[in-house]
Amino acid sequence: MKHSRPYRAEEYIRDGMDFAIVRCSERTYDTCVYHTHDYVEICYVAEGSGFHIIDSHCCRVQRGDLFIINYDVSHSFYREDPGSELITYNIIYKPEFIQKELMDFSDFSIDTLCRLLDNIHAPDPGHGSNRANITLTVQEQTEISGLFDNIYLEYTRKAAGYISSIRAYLLLLFVRIMRCFSQRKTEASSAGSDSRTRLVQGIIEYLNRHSREEFSLEKLAKYSFISKNYLCKLFKEATGSTLSDYICRLRVREACQLLSDTERKITDIALEVGFCDYKAFSTVFKKYEHQTPGEYRKTIRELGVSGPGADGRAPGDAVHPQFQG
Repeated sequence: MKHSRPYRAEEYIRDGMDFAIVRCSERTYDTCVYHTHDYVEICYVAEGSGFHIIDSHCCRVQRGDLFIINYDVSHSFYREDPGSELITYNIIYKPEFIQKELMDFSDFSIDTLCRLLDNIHAPDPGHGSNRANITLTVQEQTEISGLFDNIYLEYTRKAAGYISSIRAYLLLLFVRIMRCFSQRKTEASSAGSDSRTRLVQGIIEYLNRHSREEFSLEKLAKYSFISKNYLCKLFKEATGSTLSDYICRLRVREACQLLSDTERKITDIALEVGFCDYKAFSTVFKKYEHQTPGEYRKTIRELGVSGPGADGRAPGDAVHPQFQG
């Protein structure tokens, strides 16, 4: 197996179409290319069988298996042996295309869209499922295979009006896929809030791991595949806290621990936990701890207790404990 530099959307997406489709005759294990990419990819096994490696986990695949591969997830398909065949379709697109074209479909719930883009439940690279997102029934294969074939035909022939035709087929493809997920959700009788709960838990895990980094709502929404407004609304409903409030609580919690356990300068601690300067840190810290960082350090030393709070409570504990990372 070969390892490649990350693939870039610009290498495939051209002519202002916001997407591309590639039909691949997959290689054997010895010659396949293990890679990541900076775009979302829908992979459909059109013919044959073989294997799919996702972040070092390998699973067997066959006709009718469908995967949604997120940003920066390492993966590669390969056929079983030189004499066998494995044909895949790969649709490449940016989340902006989904946002623009799909979010107006009010007859589909956001839960269904989240199930289509299952990788959001682990926004960090390297946490995608190693199983097919969905294995299609025979009837579903007939419908969806035909759509992939038509999209590929239009894309390669480029006859008059092909862009409009591709967009129509692509929208229909997304609808068909969402119906598959919606049907399976009904069959599984899962609670209506399951997808939202997993989505929020995934966001919280992401924030817990990246609390010291500069926060970007746009970046988080991109990895979540939902709009910024909906992401904020969903998070507030589930946790009782705004995103900015939750991040500030995390940073203050870390700062309390460092103030308690180290002799480091307060300005250095402010920068380490994610604040841009001491003034911003002091203002936020006082809001949650009702005293300055210096006063907190003095108080906790006099009390002879350890952080992360002067009363022994982590600042984030007031935010729905079941969602704490």
